[in-house]
Amino acid sequence: MAYSLTPGHPTTAGAELVNIEVATVSTVGACAPRTAPFPAALDPVSAIVSDIFRGLAPRFCGTTFEGSGKKFDGAAALPKVDIKLMGVDVHGGGIVGAENMNFRFK
Repeated sequence: MAYSLTPGHPTTAGAELVNIEVATVSTVGACAPRTAPFPAALDPVSAIVSDIFRGLAPRFCGTTFEGSGKKFDGAAALPKVDIKLMGVDVHGGGIVGAENMNFRFK
């Protein structure tokens, strides 16, 4: 399998990833209060549906924010990979040094 990577692309991809995740976090953060609605009416079914959404909202938002945090970590590592690529692959070599994996997992 052939793999081609142009110097500068990892840094550009990291910047684009940050922009995407900023938009994601902003959107989910703005919508978070509305993901736990009040009951639409005073009947038992509306109360149950409201309770279900109130239980799901923190899990959805929390998982989204956690995933975005990991993507921010990855985006921060891409410029380092780019520097290694430019430093190692100056003559069209087939090996590029790996960046140390130090992402936080729970």
